Amino acid sequence: GIDIGGLTRSEAQTVLEENLSANVITRNITLFFGDYENDIALNSVIDSLDYAKIAREAKQIGRTGNLFKRYKQVFSLMTHDTSMNLKYTVNMSKLRTLLYAMKDVVDRKAVDATCKKEHGKDFVITDEVYGIELNVPKSIDYVREIIEDNTFKDTNYRISLIADRIDPKVTSEEFRSYDTLLSSYFTEYKRDDAQRMKNLQSAANKLDKTIVKPGEEFSFNAKMGKTKSVTLTNKNGQTTLVDVFGDKEPDLSFLTKEERANIKTTDTTTLATFNKTNELVNVQIASTLYNAVMLAGLEVTDRTNCMTLPEYVDICRDALVYENTDFKFKNVTTAPIYIECYVSGGKLFVKLYGNKKFKIYDGVLFKSKVTKVTPPLDDELIIDPDVASGDKIVIEQGKSGYSATLIATYKITGKKDKEIKINESEYLPTSSIINVGPGGLEKQTENDI
Repeated sequence: GIDIGGLTRSEAQTVLEENLSANVITRNITLFFGDYENDIALNSVIDSLDYAKIAREAKQIGRTGNLFKRYKQVFSLMTHDTSMNLKYTVNMSKLRTLLYAMKDVVDRKAVDATCKKEHGKDFVITDEVYGIELNVPKSIDYVREIIEDNTFKDTNYRISLIADRIDPKVTSEEFRSYDTLLSSYFTEYKRDDAQRMKNLQSAANKLDKTIVKPGEEFSFNAKMGKTKSVTLTNKNGQTTLVDVFGDKEPDLSFLTKEERANIKTTDTTTLATFNKTNELVNVQIASTLYNAVMLAGLEVTDRTNCMTLPEYVDICRDALVYENTDFKFKNVTTAPIYIECYVSGGKLFVKLYGNKKFKIYDGVLFKSKVTKVTPPLDDELIIDPDVASGDKIVIEQGKSGYSATLIATYKITGKKDKEIKINESEYLPTSSIINVGPGGLEKQTENDI
């Protein structure tokens, strides 16, 4: 304590200021959380003491109140010392600034667990990391209470700050449920088509390792980017259709250096051009995924059939994706679903993994019922000077149109089979495109007459 007995108010103020200021300056506080510590001087977060007020209040002891109260205070001073508890006042602005600076160091973002699978190998799971966020308002109240109540007596005092735990969105426990192959499906492509193979590989890589959370709706366009086709024309007038995914530039690696130097691009984004010229690889990816989804018994929420039937899937088992046409499905299980997609040996594979407890069906049988067949349209004849007179070359074979319904029979062990109508699809007929030699078109017209 500081004895100011017998001193004038001015002398008492001087003694208090000399002793208390030195006491405050030498007192430190360590604010900490976990391994991070910050040593600060007490006077850096409190307001200056009003020494004149303290001296005035001390000198008022025994001089205020009624006669009995004053007598009691004077008698107390005669028999033993009387102490005054000093109360520090925290400067809220300084403390808040200090804690927010510490927050930048203490805070740690939560990191989701990850799961990857290389083809033919087991899943590789990386554990999650829990985040930390310093709770500045609660920490301010806690530090303020300790300082202003003057509950610490040591020269250096440690105060643990308050922080909240931030949980990651995805934990490794969810991935450890990948113990079952829910479904697998593949479609084929021509291995001698280098361009298509490269585009398929690019698209497959983008879909591969996708995780669909429980209750989540998967959107093909949102994942892959809306698709359009770009026609590439070289200096010899030869054209090739290349798929463009989202804002990505087309992959021209299959062309020679000279061909790439003479490329000009023409945007051809209409469905008519799309169906008449070539099928985008994204449609094959979506169709393969569609079949894997159906085999797993998941809920398809958005699907449109192609305008003409693709060669790589059976009728009613295709899925068109394009600018405003999407393929979507919902994970109706309570465990995540992992999508594996890759190209190998002339085949495009899609596999869905999940938890065996949530495997919905034990097997499924698909049956397409054709309700209407429309013959191909009239041939489209094109004069080609490179074709010998009287000869013809079929560039593209015309296709019949169909109306059909897809029925699925799902098998559940110990229960009656469940029959579901999956979709109704309608495909348009197309013309055969035939190149004919000079004079061939006139002969064809005469025969028609």
